[in-house]
Amino acid sequence: MHRNAINYNIHTFYYRWNGNKKTYDALRHYSPDKENWKFLSQWAHENNKIFVPCVGPGYSDDRVRPWNKHNYKDRENGGYYDKMFRSAIESKPTTIRITSFNEWHEGTQIEPAIPKTIESFTYEDYHPLETNYYLKRTKSCSIKF
Repeated sequence: MHRNAINYNIHTFYYRWNGNKKTYDALRHYSPDKENWKFLSQWAHENNKIFVPCVGPGYSDDRVRPWNKHNYKDRENGGYYDKMFRSAIESKPTTIRITSFNEWHEGTQIEPAIPKTIESFTYEDYHPLETNYYLKRTKSCSIKF
């Protein structure tokens, strides 16, 4: 964690994209990335706080934010979701948050998916994985937690 986060008594590690690049860059500096989850979890525990890492299957919001292609995260046929969940579990958090069940516009959905095309857009399905793959992986990973 950035030392100023502790010095200024900042205890919220959660950040949310709000379209403001300056805000996003500043908050991102406070380490919400999975590589820092063990440290954040330990710090939260030592300071009587709750750490809740957030896992997702991937990220693809270029349909609604065409300028945001640099934040694209490939699903890796389920591999990205597994890595995120594994890192979350290893950080020994109180709770794990999942983004998201059905945010198709950001490509973070885990609900069952079938091939679907509307007008000039084709929604991403999970091929070659089965339509409910992410729900089954969520259950499997949750049991490990």
